[in-house]
Amino acid sequence: MTTETTTYKAVLIQPYNRTEPATGKPVINYYFVYVELPEFSSPPVFLPVSYTNGEEEDNGTLLMNYSAGTQQEGSQLYVCPFFKQYLFNEGNSIFLDNADFRLTGTGEPAPPTKTGTIRVDKTISLDDLDKTQQADTEVPRVCVIPGGNDNYCVIVLCKTGSDHEMMMELGTSPSPDTLKFNFVSGSGPTQSPYIAAIGYVLVDDISDYDYVQVGDLSPVPIPDPVLIG
Repeated sequence: MTTETTTYKAVLIQPYNRTEPATGKPVINYYFVYVELPEFSSPPVFLPVSYTNGEEEDNGTLLMNYSAGTQQEGSQLYVCPFFKQYLFNEGNSIFLDNADFRLTGTGEPAPPTKTGTIRVDKTISLDDLDKTQQADTEVPRVCVIPGGNDNYCVIVLCKTGSDHEMMMELGTSPSPDTLKFNFVSGSGPTQSPYIAAIGYVLVDDISDYDYVQVGDLSPVPIPDPVLIG
């Protein structure tokens, strides 16, 4: 097993343009960390293990692990997502800029362990709708970021219809040019009805898709990719 130390760039996705929590309206941060790993016979599955506060309020240590298939020749840039139950830290969102990072691989033989510091290179707020419209409707918000070597990560956030829904999964598309997502029931805590559910998918050619649809809501156009770095 090898251990490598470096700085890892990350993209912060915020469903709301908010840096300080308000009553019933916390800061919600979703992160995508870029990590270079070997190519594998099957894509790695990333799982958060824990987040621990540091001495400073706005940083700490993020531990994650991943499992993957057989290692292949060459390397690949992967997007490692960090969200789910670790969104909140005693009512406040977790800020990963300058946080220590450790990613441990499991397999036979064990793939590389990565350690270092996270640097948030880009913050994308999807708070682009009229405030009244946001309160009255559930309109999916979409962004596209580079997902690694010659692919793209399509990220969609949407106000949930239930406080038990935090995640979305890819569903059966109604047409070839549309990516369809559905809410995952039971994926969120009951005390957080304000959570914006998130879904994402990696695609090889973003030009193949024009729309994103969430559940039975009307499809929305997919925007151009955001330049990172």
